Amino acid sequence: ESAVQAGTIGALGLNGTSFTIVLQLLRSRKQNDTAADSYSILTTKEDDAPALVIRNGSLSVTYRGLHCSSSTAVPKAEWVRVAFVYDATGQELMFVQNGQLVGVCHKVPPFSNGNDMIWIGRPLKETRSWSGAFKEVSMLNRSECIQNIDSFFKQAPGASKVRVLLGAPVAAAGMPFPPVPRQLEESGASLDMVIHDMFDFLDMDQDGKVSG
Repeated sequence: ESAVQAGTIGALGLNGTSFTIVLQLLRSRKQNDTAADSYSILTTKEDDAPALVIRNGSLSVTYRGLHCSSSTAVPKAEWVRVAFVYDATGQELMFVQNGQLVGVCHKVPPFSNGNDMIWIGRPLKETRSWSGAFKEVSMLNRSECIQNIDSFFKQAPGASKVRVLLGAPVAAAGMPFPPVPRQLEESGASLDMVIHDMFDFLDMDQDGKVSG
């Protein structure tokens, strides 16, 4: 299973609070853009909390069979800057894509069980595992201004940061990466992880552009 444990809800400081999650994602061309197909970005236990996904080609949140999606498609085979900005008081979740607000969902409950693990790319009953790649994942326990989102990709102060690569086992030089153990190496608030899905090869150059 190609997925990464980011940490528990409690350890990441997200238990019942507002949050901002920013990342860069790359969608494989293998992803299907239909209402029946959802691909996991960030999930916890089945039905225990909202799941942040790509559904029908757009940023979405799904919770106990209910779905709310952004109004803008996420392109495939290129890096896209994404943020999920959540206000716990108003139970409102905003989708930000390449610095622009592209959707707002209401009545979204917070993460509530501090012992539950947050996963990056893990499938649930209604979602598939991620096909593509992630990098520069940062999680903060506050609702950040949209105008400040792009600064997070340069380094967000006080963030729990995870750098993740899923499903891209071909390096810039064209040589496959060696197998990587599925453990997270933690240093303070920084988590680094590389994990490969050998069924989804993407050829990437040094600028992160994809061919094939």
